Formats: sequence, C-alpha cells, structure tokens
Amino acid sequence: MRRLIFLLFFPFFVSALEVQPWFGGLYEFHLQTGYMYDYYRSVEGAVVPLGSTSNDHHLFWDLDFHAAPSWDCDIDLHLIDTPRHHFGFETTAIQMRYQWLDDIVGDPITLATGFSARYVSDVSLRDVSSLYHGPAEFVINFGLGNEFVDNDQWRARIWFYGAFGQATFGSPWLEGLFGLDANVHEMHKFSIFFDGLHGFGRRHSLNIEHFHGYGKIYQRSIDIALRYGYQFGVWGTVKFTYERRLLAKLCPKNVNSFEISYLFPFSF
Repeated sequence: MRRLIFLLFFPFFVSALEVQPWFGGLYEFHLQTGYMYDYYRSVEGAVVPLGSTSNDHHLFWDLDFHAAPSWDCDIDLHLIDTPRHHFGFETTAIQMRYQWLDDIVGDPITLATGFSARYVSDVSLRDVSSLYHGPAEFVINFGLGNEFVDNDQWRARIWFYGAFGQATFGSPWLEGLFGLDANVHEMHKFSIFFDGLHGFGRRHSLNIEHFHGYGKIYQRSIDIALRYGYQFGVWGTVKFTYERRLLAKLCPKNVNSFEISYLFPFSF
C-alpha cells in the first residue's frame, strides 16, 4: 500500500540523459520529470521462461544546464519497481557535452560530442528489466542533426545519436538513435525515433534467476517510439510517449512502454 501511494504522489521523472545535439539557451536549466510503465511477458534466450508478466514502473529525473556557449552538462536519477526489484534506486549518471557545430547559427549541421559516467545499483544489475552492463558504466557519444526553419521557427528536425560504452567488467556495447521531429505553431511537437542497442558479450543465453547484468551477454534490441508534446508557452512542455520493442535478442521481448513527462525551463 505504501509503495502504491508513493508511485501516485512522487514527482514524475524523465527517462534519460539528453541525446539530441541542440543545446538550450545559455545559462538556462531544463528540468524534466517523468513516469513510465512498461510490461512484457517473456525474455528471449532465457534458460528458464519468465514465470509471469513483468509489470515495471520507472520514475526519472534529469537536470540539464547550458553552462557555456559550447558546453552542456546534465545529471539524471532513475528509480524503479519490478517483480524482482522492490521500489528503490536504480541508477544515476552525469554527462558533459561539447558542441562543435551549430546549424542554428549558420553551420551546415549541428554536431556535439560527449562523455558520461553512470553508477548502477547491485539490485538493478540482477534484474533482467534493467538494460545495464556493470556497476559503473562509461560512454563516449556524439550527436548530429539538421534543423529546418521557416519564419524564424524550426519546423522539422532530423538527428542521429551514436554511443560506445564500456562497463567495469564485461564487453563493450554500441547504441544508436535516429529521430525525426516536427513543430506546429510552437505548440504541438511530434517525434518518431528508433533506438538500437548491441552488446558484444560472449554468452548466448541468460538465466533470469542468476543474472548479473548484460556486460557478458550478446544482447541486441531495436525499439520504435512515437511522442507527442504540448508546449504551454514559457511554462514548459508535457510529453506523451509510446514505445514498442521490434527486435529482441537475449533481453525482454515485445516490450510495450507508456511514458508521461514534463519539461520545465528556467534560469536565475
């Protein structure tokens, strides 16, 4: 009962570190908060099948700050509740990024590179729902994109994000995202994006009951997501996202995710 009350009244948190190459206004903070629910009924490649549907609840928080003309930093916090992990801390991370090119000021594209470090709890590493590889993860990444402008307002964006990661044990992994965004009257925001993850571990099976992260698993997944956002002027944007797993190898398959989040920009 106490867990249900906490889930109902805890502030909503966002899903992850920033991946798009565009930064916010100089010296401006962006606080995103969000809640996500997902469920799946099986894990591809599991030695013993999942006993019942896994209903997972996620709470996320991310604070992003455009600290200098070419520098951006953000920090996130994830909380989780699954059948294998009673509600509690899952992971936290910090990221620094540098923007080399900016098409908004006349460059042909926008290009940013970054580095992040993440800590993952021991309980989450033993939970097949958490797609993490080790207790400490280090990632180098890049993002590039192009914005299409009409009457001083962006109307569409196309962007790509790529990352190479390595944890304190296990094999490295690659991640790639491809996204398309549309902006209607600075009020309605539409997005579609694909997210792919490929781990290079040597194991080609997994045991849900004796699981220790994806660092040694040859895991692959591809997800598609659709998002709608409504902007309340200077008061921020509320977003609704649906995500579906299209491909799963050695991880939960046919995952359906529903997320609501809120982005609030502010400065001092």
